[in-house]
Amino acid sequence: MKRITDKITHKESICQLYRSLLRKSTKIKTIPPPASLLQKDTTAYINQISYELRLGIIEEFRRNPARPDILAKLLLSGISLDESLDKLLAGGPWEEFLQVIEDGRREKFNAQLRRGSYLLRKEEVTTKESHQIRGRNKRRIAQGLRTNNDDSECTGVDVPEHRLEFIRKSLSASEVHGRDTLRRYLSKLQEKRMIPIPSLLPYTREQLDTNQHTHYHIIDGVSKRAISEAYDKEYIQSIIIPSMEYDINHIHHFKKVEEIVNEKGPYLVRAKFCRAGPVGIPYLMTPYRRKVGRRQVGYLVTRSYLLFRMKRVWEAGTKELSGETLNDDGSYSIPGCRGFWPHESMYPRKYYEDLAWGEATFELFIKMHELEKQGSDEPINLDEFQDWFEFLDISSEKVNSDYSQLVGQIKQVSGNQLETTRTNVQDKMNNLYRTKVESFDKLTKNLSRYSVHKHSEIVSPEITTTFKKRIGNKMKTDEFPRQERIGRGKTLGDFLEEQGFYNYHYGYKFPDRFKF
Repeated sequence: MKRITDKITHKESICQLYRSLLRKSTKIKTIPPPASLLQKDTTAYINQISYELRLGIIEEFRRNPARPDILAKLLLSGISLDESLDKLLAGGPWEEFLQVIEDGRREKFNAQLRRGSYLLRKEEVTTKESHQIRGRNKRRIAQGLRTNNDDSECTGVDVPEHRLEFIRKSLSASEVHGRDTLRRYLSKLQEKRMIPIPSLLPYTREQLDTNQHTHYHIIDGVSKRAISEAYDKEYIQSIIIPSMEYDINHIHHFKKVEEIVNEKGPYLVRAKFCRAGPVGIPYLMTPYRRKVGRRQVGYLVTRSYLLFRMKRVWEAGTKELSGETLNDDGSYSIPGCRGFWPHESMYPRKYYEDLAWGEATFELFIKMHELEKQGSDEPINLDEFQDWFEFLDISSEKVNSDYSQLVGQIKQVSGNQLETTRTNVQDKMNNLYRTKVESFDKLTKNLSRYSVHKHSEIVSPEITTTFKKRIGNKMKTDEFPRQERIGRGKTLGDFLEEQGFYNYHYGYKFPDRFKF
């Protein structure tokens, strides 16, 4: 496709067709409307058709077809419209041309109906198409479907129907998350030889008279069948799962908070520089998941690199620039510069200087010929031909000023403004640390008061939080307990949750590696 669109003949023919259609669609306003036209204001109707044609032509020529068959179809429709306009301007009947307009409107309307039907059934169509694709493309489509259908966020839970649907999905997801974490925990215990490995035991699913066992009788270490057949269910529910919850909460959450409070202290906000672009851009390191200011840093990097490339190409001479894509016509492809053609080509200053010299020389020769014809010896003022070079100086000034202005903006951010922002963010980190210290102090007092350990829920205070209240606190399907816990004793995870710290309950998604 690129080999077709990059040809000079193709570009020239497209431009000629575009100019011809625009001119002829404007000229039809000068033709008297037909007497058989059933309109109150026939002149206004013809003007409307002219405007409709011009707008449609502009929109069609803005399209960038990706396949040769689409390009051929568009060109044929444009040539057909051009021939219809020629017939009308040559004195042809209005009826044939109006029929062409009606056919075009009908085709556009049907295309919109097809598009609307596709959007209504997009998920169904995509699912059917994914079954006909194999290999890497099928995996990509499946990944896209999973990403688009990500409804882990709790939305619309104020509506009873939505709340029940959210609970149903959350319970289904918590079963999968809990089983996955339990398998990994059992595998960890097997590695430490704290529990036996079922596959190493002389256990079979059925009694056999011989000693020759097949692989069907070997139970995997942490499979679903191993958990249900090799281990006692009550032992799993009463001993293993509470022990797993306590170990995760104590090692991964409680110890982390304790280290921050007793050793690390408040988070120190530091300034760093992003060297991805031609100019170093400062930014602040913060502990937030969504980094504040990263979007602005990305914009400045992209903008500075674009302006730097435009400045470099504009000042380039006849030699080819390293690192830039040189086209056959002497231009460079710089996406974002709003240049010519779909790949946005930009020409150096030298290219326009040659054109300006040619135009100025041509006008000079005309002036000399006129003076010679008049027999005048009046000297020629060469300054009057400098207008051809004025736009070059304006463009150079614009390119340099845009780049210098952006560099100045970045330097301004790097100065006192950055230090002021860093001080404000550091104050917030200090306040958060004080709040965390107070919450951790309350947590340690509660843990000491109730002597919390792995199975202390037997004597701990009861839980009074229901599903309904938990949903009101914007939960996710990845953070939903496997069972209703109201009326049971509090565990370490419940005490952590009371103070606003990260916690784990059986059913939560826990993809991290165990640190114990």
